[in-house]
Amino acid sequence: MKQKFYRLTNIEKKNAQYNILLGERSNGKSYAVKEKCLSDAWNDQDKKFILLRRWDLEIKPNLSEAYFKDAPISVITKNECDGVSVYNHKIFLTKFDEKTNKNMKIKHVGYTMALTMEQHYTSGVYTDAKNVIFEEFISRDCYLPQEPQKLMQLISTVARRETIKVYMIGNTISRLCPYFTAWNLRNIPKQKQGSIDVYSYKTDQMHNDGTPVIIDIAVEFCANSGHNSTMFFGSSSKMITGGAWQTEELPSLEKPLYKYSEIYYLFIK
Repeated sequence: MKQKFYRLTNIEKKNAQYNILLGERSNGKSYAVKEKCLSDAWNDQDKKFILLRRWDLEIKPNLSEAYFKDAPISVITKNECDGVSVYNHKIFLTKFDEKTNKNMKIKHVGYTMALTMEQHYTSGVYTDAKNVIFEEFISRDCYLPQEPQKLMQLISTVARRETIKVYMIGNTISRLCPYFTAWNLRNIPKQKQGSIDVYSYKTDQMHNDGTPVIIDIAVEFCANSGHNSTMFFGSSSKMITGGAWQTEELPSLEKPLYKYSEIYYLFIK
């Protein structure tokens, strides 16, 4: 089957503030979001974006620059730029100058942030940022304490009183995710591929016309892209190549439980 890369067309129609993209690796989720955010920032200086990662290690300049290696920068800028550089947590579109053999900064388009540093951003002003890319928000290892609350605090720092777009990109490596529980995204474990669910929450905030502010969270379980790599096997292969939730083999009893005798109870506090 020919690979069909993901596009934002369907989820953008939902016009949700939070957009969660779930699915297999290498299906184009990140590419589509990068393309959208870079285009917005290039065409409007007041539509910059935040590249958000969980750990400060992940926003080192070399890693952040590598993240944009596959972005269609030349197409977006009509060959005015051909690369990205990160300096002092600011993201710039650049053009390679053959005379000086250096990348020349052309336009400031975004910022890099780490969720672990959330409190350090509170005094900053990011009113020119209208998009947030939270990459790999589903972890196979661990999360920060009270992570969904930390994300809300960071988004409030960036958005202030404005409405912005948040794109949360995750591979289907684990159904156990604090965001699913904290935001009551109850249908995710059984959501069908290719579908979009929208969860709406009424807040205590009010619009100028007196109507309550409604927060929409759109969750898209991206359709199978037809990624047919032959390098994967085992329990991870169906997630990598087809988007199925990854499951781990766990120890199990050889006989039914009722055939065992109870020796003692162990209480864990």
